[in-house]
Amino acid sequence: MARILHRVMTVELGYERYGAFGGDIGGTVAAWLGALFPDEVAGIHMIHPPFPADFDARPLTPAEEAFLASEEKYDESDGGYSAIMITRPDTIAAALNDSPIGLAAWIVDKLRDWSDCGGDLATRFDFDTILSMVIPVLGDGPRSGRQCASTTTSATIRPGRRSPYRRRSR
Repeated sequence: MARILHRVMTVELGYERYGAFGGDIGGTVAAWLGALFPDEVAGIHMIHPPFPADFDARPLTPAEEAFLASEEKYDESDGGYSAIMITRPDTIAAALNDSPIGLAAWIVDKLRDWSDCGGDLATRFDFDTILSMVIPVLGDGPRSGRQCASTTTSATIRPGRRSPYRRRSR
């Protein structure tokens, strides 16, 4: 995937240098972009970066142990989200695309779980703010990463207007 995205950025879009951002599996892709193409990738930003392969090479610090314990606790309560997104991305995308109410419920559930609201979404967001986050997605519908990768072409990708990176002249 990193090689494909690099080709899109350099050959199809013509950038000499670019930055990469990724979360979840995209964090791994961003890391590979930086590792494989250090001359072209100006920098990477990741949320949920991949763990290092040599995690057992040295004793963990108390902070690292606490982090891993919190990750295990989270996986026990919300591991289903990750499991379905990893194993059946096309299935969940089709199901959520078929039901606007289901998609809205999915988004609101994630807002509740991922915000610092203590389980009460109203303490963090007012109703209008929630709607402003949900309604635009309802119109476009969800797509899995696999669908995006297989249906996106250079004809549908457009670079940002204010990119700080120079494009190659063609």
